[in-house]
Amino acid sequence: ERLFVVSHSNITQRRLAEEQARHLALHDPLTGLANRRYFDRFRNSEMRRAIRDRSTISLVLVDVDHFKEYNDELGHPAGDRCLVEIGRVLLAFSRRPGDLAARIGGDEFALVLGSTGIEESQAIADAIRRAVSDLGLVFGGSQQVTVSVGAASVVPDDHAAEKFLLDEADRALYRAKSAGRGRVVHAQAVTDGKA
Repeated sequence: ERLFVVSHSNITQRRLAEEQARHLALHDPLTGLANRRYFDRFRNSEMRRAIRDRSTISLVLVDVDHFKEYNDELGHPAGDRCLVEIGRVLLAFSRRPGDLAARIGGDEFALVLGSTGIEESQAIADAIRRAVSDLGLVFGGSQQVTVSVGAASVVPDDHAAEKFLLDEADRALYRAKSAGRGRVVHAQAVTDGKA
């Protein structure tokens, strides 16, 4: 006579907890956007895809102008709401599988745009700047929250690594801030709200 023992356990709760832990490890808890770890991983993957496809990849870096003053004057809850609203703006421009909106630092955001050339990434960067301005977030009586935006595009090869794209976008962001903030710099092109 043979006997069999069957054990059955419900692992739904464990699976849900694992999925939640995985999500928390890759996303910013405040904005819900991808965090720096996920951003780096995704950027690397998109860069490899662009090399294979010989397509253009673009990177848009966004920095909130005078965020410290905004946060100091209105408090941390208002500062958090500001970051969440700006995160929503970026998420609206991350529509395709090759796109990713991320919060990569305190008041720094990034948007990876796979298969996106210089003209389209310039238009998206300008639209982000305008959309943040349209939020109407004000401090200091009448000073409006703006963003400085640096963007870069590249058709990568084995020698044009992802660090090159990040460095170029970072230099463009620095130029946008140095030129007076509230601007977009893509390569040598500068656009501000008055132009």
